[in-house]
Parts: sequence; structure tokens; C-alpha cells
Amino acid sequence: MVEKIQKKKIFLSVLLMGQFMMGQKTHPLVFSFEQGQVLKPSFYIDEVIDARTDKFLEADQNRNLGTPIRLVSEDSLGRLLFNYYKKTVQKENQANGIRVEIKKLQIFEKNKVDYMHALAIVEIEYYHKQTLLFRDEQQVKSLGKIVSKAHSKNVQEALNRSLIAFSNSPWQRGMKENGAAESSQVQGFDLVAQRSIRTRRGDPIQSLFSFGYQIGGHGLVGINYEEFLYDRVGFHFGVGYIGYTAGIKIHTNASKNSPYFNVNIKDGGFGKLNTCGIDFGGRIPLNKKTGFGLHLQICYAIIYHISYEFSNYLSQMEREKSNAFITFGAGFSW
Repeated sequence: MVEKIQKKKIFLSVLLMGQFMMGQKTHPLVFSFEQGQVLKPSFYIDEVIDARTDKFLEADQNRNLGTPIRLVSEDSLGRLLFNYYKKTVQKENQANGIRVEIKKLQIFEKNKVDYMHALAIVEIEYYHKQTLLFRDEQQVKSLGKIVSKAHSKNVQEALNRSLIAFSNSPWQRGMKENGAAESSQVQGFDLVAQRSIRTRRGDPIQSLFSFGYQIGGHGLVGINYEEFLYDRVGFHFGVGYIGYTAGIKIHTNASKNSPYFNVNIKDGGFGKLNTCGIDFGGRIPLNKKTGFGLHLQICYAIIYHISYEFSNYLSQMEREKSNAFITFGAGFSW
């Protein structure tokens, strides 16, 4: 009797385990190189380490990202990604060997009313010997009726974006600084690496759109568009009612929410008043997912042209004439 009960317990345990395993969604990670971009930078990937601490996504069950999908591949993740880097990054003469450590690689599915949502997240650290040169996190999303085939494409796109971000970063400067101070070690971590490391969350910043009072020039209300030339420098132009503006913005860090200085020219009345000046501004984020935020700026402007009619208008309004003045702008941006 006891033996029969034990056999039933074992059978039920195996059955429940089988149902649990069948209930776990899995995805075979397969990359396509038919239309892959081959980079030719002054580095190549000589080692890939799977450094994930949470390989089965238990820690992300309650993050509202969707259903976690387990990765399945014939090779180990390190070997699979090494083959990806070997085909994506072409090794050149005198290139520097870079070690890649995969800190996170996760994929999720989420059901919506009329479609499905697929999400891939990768977090990667790039090293030269023991020096951490760059840390990067990328998130790639896609929508569709069925998204199971999109997971590998999302992961490959995230890896491509991360490679480009690393290639565009000042990683060579970190190597040179580390070579000059290789003896400076604190608890096994280079001081130079701490200074030269650059962290980026999400996609590289590409553009910023804003609207509001005194945003598009010396006018009542306007719009402005900024295109980033580099991670801290952007060119912008805008138009308002009535006037326009253009200039160069210098951000204090590689974040949309960073304070900035804006060297600009501004127009009021389309030829009535022209100034050159400098703004100081910044953003207060209101929605992290959409990037929507409150936009504030203050400008010190110097007049280099004022029309005769507008000068007389100011005199009739009994306003004090001055070659310089301060303006304040406020609005929203994303």
C-alpha cells in the first residue's frame, strides 16, 4: 500500500513538472546575416563571456514587461554570440581586441487587444584587458499579430545598435589613459576605467522636439526641433508666432534631461528684431516611457539689428531701449 502511494506521488510529480516545462515559452535564438551590416572599426571582438546572473528571468516576473521567454540554442550563448561578432565585425590589421561580457539578454511577449508586443533587452560591457571601456543597454520592440519570429531579429538589432554605440564612443581614449596609468589599481579596478566609462540607457539620442512660450524665437508661442550631431552636441532650429531661431546646443551629458547651453540667433517679427545670445535650460521628465517632459530655459540676448518701425514702436510704448535683455521660455518637449 505504501509503495503504491509513493509511486503515485512520483508519477504526479513528474506529470506536474512536465506540464510546468511545457507551459514555459521558449525561443530558439537564430541570427540572419543575409542583410547584416559588417562593421570595419579599429577593434574586433576576441572573447565573449556570458556573465548573466539571472538566466531564467525570475527577477523580472513582476516588471510588467510581459511574459518572459527562455532562450534555446544548440550552442552556448557565449559561442553563439562570438560567431555573431565574428561575422559582423571585420578584423583589420592593428585592430584592438575587445572582450564582451553579456550582463543581460532577455526577451518578452505581451498580449494586447489587437496585436502582440515583443521586447528584447540586452546589457553589455566592453573591456580591453581589465579596463571597462563602455557599458550599454539597448531595448528593441516590435508589434505584430504573431511575434515569435521577431525575437531573434530584435536581439540581433539590439546587438547591432550596441556595437555602433560602442564604436562611436571614446573607447580609444579610455585605452590610452589606462596605458598611461596602468599601475593605478584600487581593489582590482582601474581608476581610469571609472573616469572613462560611459553608460547609456536605451537608444542613442537622435532628436528632441519642443513647443511652448518663447520656444521658436522672439514670439508668443513656437516649436523647435533639435537633431543631435553627437551625444552632447545638437543643431536646432525653430519657428514661432512670430519669429524664428537656430543655433547649437551643448548638453552637460548624453541625456535628453541634461542641462544645456544654447548658442543661438533669434528673430522677432521676421526682420523687426534680431539677436544673438545664449540660453541655459533643461527638462523635467514627466513620462519616462514616452520621454515627455517640461521644458524650461532662460536667455541672455544682445540686439544686433532692430527695424526703424519697431524701434519707434518701443519708444511709443515708453519702453527703455537697451542693447541686451533677458527672456524666459517654457513649454513641453519629448
